[in-house]
Amino acid sequence: MIFLLTILLLILLLFVYVYTKKDIISPAFLFTLSFIPMCFIAIINYKNWGLNLNIKTFLVVFGGVFEFIIITFAINFFAKKNNFENSKDDTKIIDKYNISLSKKLLFFVFLVFFDLLYLYFVVKAVGGSFSNFASISNSISRYDKLTKFSDASDLKSIPSILTNIRVMFIASGYWFIYVTIFNYIKTRKVEKMNILIIIFIAILSLLQGGRTVLFYYLLSLVVLYIFLSRKINNKTLSKVDFKNVKKMIVLIIIFIALFIPLANLLGRNVNSSFGYYISIYCGAQIKNLDTFIVNNNVPINSKKILKSQTFINIVKPIASKLKINGYSSYRLVLPFQRYNGNSLGNVYTIFYPFLYDYGYIGVLLLVLLMAAISQIVYIKSINNNNYDVPSISALVYNFICITLILSFFSNKFYEQVFSVNFIKYLIVWYLCNFYFIKIKFVYK
Repeated sequence: MIFLLTILLLILLLFVYVYTKKDIISPAFLFTLSFIPMCFIAIINYKNWGLNLNIKTFLVVFGGVFEFIIITFAINFFAKKNNFENSKDDTKIIDKYNISLSKKLLFFVFLVFFDLLYLYFVVKAVGGSFSNFASISNSISRYDKLTKFSDASDLKSIPSILTNIRVMFIASGYWFIYVTIFNYIKTRKVEKMNILIIIFIAILSLLQGGRTVLFYYLLSLVVLYIFLSRKINNKTLSKVDFKNVKKMIVLIIIFIALFIPLANLLGRNVNSSFGYYISIYCGAQIKNLDTFIVNNNVPINSKKILKSQTFINIVKPIASKLKINGYSSYRLVLPFQRYNGNSLGNVYTIFYPFLYDYGYIGVLLLVLLMAAISQIVYIKSINNNNYDVPSISALVYNFICITLILSFFSNKFYEQVFSVNFIKYLIVWYLCNFYFIKIKFVYK
């Protein structure tokens, strides 16, 4: 069944590619593409993992992808029928975003200071020391494990004001990527100060032991470059410089190649081979999903509204603020899977929480909602011709693109978009537009 699933997904991807006129950053294309590398890796390892794909798993994945495509196409058809299609006006595109160097220097100094301050609190949170680099690295790794895989009862909390400032800096990283790419497309010059800011924000993201934000930034380079190239060059893919896209993809490949060294640098002590390590990250999800479906009597529907896995990142913070009992230990239920003594990780594709929370009806409804939101934001972003400030809708769509690309991995869409942090991201992006673009420093 895994062979059949792969062939059918490839057919769907080709259909989407042709139907959307080679639009490789449309929601339908990205969501479909997400599952294909996973299937190829699963085929390579199907004997080692004993992967005899159940018909229910096959229908969940293929049906979910097919439904997503149909919903996005339907919304796009409705938008065109009601004259919401791409406008072709003569809006003047600015030459570049001119940001005062003094503003960027002030921002950078605060960023560097905060990196050091946050590192101090992370190390102290686990009782670590600064005696040497290994000690710092082990502290970061311990912090990562405690926050992800335990109730963190022996973890000293980092002041909430610092965690909020960290979120603000990470959100600003996406904004600086947008500005840097826009200015590069217009001037063919890379602004070094912007790159330095992005690098130090990326370093800040690593201080909790995770590599996710850094990977998001690399994906954003590709998505925003293609998106903005099309916008600036009259929305035609033919004018996108794919030589630069290839260079960015090479950067992502290098990052993936450095996954194990980076993990060891952050104190994780990975002992498996590179091939198997990547297989677990990029292919075992479908085996884990199949195991869950086969071993659990998944209902047609369910009513697990509170404490759901799907909406954990919006429900838990709100419940905590309202001081509702029973939410302090509310965590994702992601048991690690093994086969023949080999670890298969603990991620199960985006469909797992839908099934876990609401059964098969949940897959139907949540894919529908996800597809609708993605396509509507995409239409809004490509029709936004206000170039005075970086487009918030484009930044939102870029973020959605990342979650769609990682749908094979886990429930990134609902975990990231339906979250308190995402609301903070929106606020920060508006503030960046206001501070860096609209406010002018006056010197006398």
